[in-house]
Amino acid sequence: MKAGMNKFKYDKSKFDFNTLVEKDLKEFSKNKFGKGFDDLESLHLNKAAKTNIEVYRQKCFSIFRSDSFQTTYKEFGCFIIDEFFTDCALIQKTPTVRIQLPGEPGASYHSDAWFGHGSSVTSFWVPLTKVGPGNTLYMAENTASSQEAMEKIIVSRLDLAEINNLGSSICKPVSGQPGDIVAFSSNMIHGTNIATNNYTRVSFDFRVAADPLDLGIKPRSNYFSRSELNGEKSNDETLATSLTGLYYTNKCKGKSAKAQLAVTNDFAVSNDIKIIGGDSEILPLSYLPVLQHYITSKDLNINCILVFGLDIFDSDVSLAKDILNKTAEHDRKLVFCAEAISFTKGQNIDEILSQI
Repeated sequence: MKAGMNKFKYDKSKFDFNTLVEKDLKEFSKNKFGKGFDDLESLHLNKAAKTNIEVYRQKCFSIFRSDSFQTTYKEFGCFIIDEFFTDCALIQKTPTVRIQLPGEPGASYHSDAWFGHGSSVTSFWVPLTKVGPGNTLYMAENTASSQEAMEKIIVSRLDLAEINNLGSSICKPVSGQPGDIVAFSSNMIHGTNIATNNYTRVSFDFRVAADPLDLGIKPRSNYFSRSELNGEKSNDETLATSLTGLYYTNKCKGKSAKAQLAVTNDFAVSNDIKIIGGDSEILPLSYLPVLQHYITSKDLNINCILVFGLDIFDSDVSLAKDILNKTAEHDRKLVFCAEAISFTKGQNIDEILSQI
């Protein structure tokens, strides 16, 4: 696939994502709130959806993990890889849903590389409703303008408002409808603006890595290989299905243990990680002795530890570096679920430390 942005169509009758999502979301809405909706574009007319949109977003993620959706999605993944990549490519296991109601703000302008995706990674954006100026994705016109903007952001140390103004000035709206796909490189600046149209925009996106060695800071467990899409097992030792571990919580900058466990449990379920137990930190001890014990212990039949996120280090870069070094030394995997980052032996510690 050529660099920059590409737009193409897929067979909507074969890969009918709209029906899969709309049918289950309607049923969920009726069962939970007593009221459905006509179609995805009129979702905002349902008062329950308008006041509980995050609940609907989370339901979409559940739909994406369902057997019916995953069956179609895996076939779709085969089509994407066979059409545009080699058999070495990997595809994101669970897409990310985007729901934008009329009047709702959009996502800040950014490139996916800023969030840890490798240079060989291509993002795919799939609208499930009609989209156009007023409620769509805005994309840089080419890689040159995107690169120029990114250099200006770095050199001029722009704040977020200035980044959004610059991004908006170089990006153009993408028009489309169900059956269309927009694919773009990880270095392309894009974002969304406040929705001014009078209908809801629903879309999902996923990523394909052309090179399995260029995932950035994202874990291999986030991806299916081409053979796995056909139901075959991989010998790759970094697969989530080969991971057995523990949950771990600490004060995590004020986040409750319950909230931390909700995130780590969801990550474990989504990535088929076997959990055999968990533990919490001795809160007065800032050097995290409980975590260090589980990282270094030879008596436990585990190879990973799931934590909420980088906040467990409480911005202590020195402590984080020490713990990451021990993780590598003892051949364990430390998974930061909130950021979907995993660290193990052979990875660049500095990439993790730069985000703390």
